[in-house]
Amino acid sequence: MAGSAIGGALRFAVGKLLSHCSAQFPFGTLAANLSGCVLLGIFSGIIMKHSPNDGLRLFLVTGLCGGFTTFSTFMNEGFAMLQEARFSAFILYASVSLVAGLACVAAGYAISCRV
Repeated sequence: MAGSAIGGALRFAVGKLLSHCSAQFPFGTLAANLSGCVLLGIFSGIIMKHSPNDGLRLFLVTGLCGGFTTFSTFMNEGFAMLQEARFSAFILYASVSLVAGLACVAAGYAISCRV
């Protein structure tokens, strides 16, 4: 629970920090999700390599990263784009989220291999 609370607070801070960027595109959610993917890759790789500890994994991966990233907000924002017939923005948002998200997890894991 503590990891999720910390992750949620960090997610709120990122959203507030980037809220001025654009009212038309959810930069805060995208930034939280992509940076959370990097962290998830790093944490997963380090834990697998150095400390297969379930408590640490639950705190960092499930709690912190789970509370920080936000799939439901991503879906809600995507749904709003579709309702508003902003199809290009939706396709860009969904594509970047999926492709870059996978790349960020892989990059985080690669970083963890160097630690």
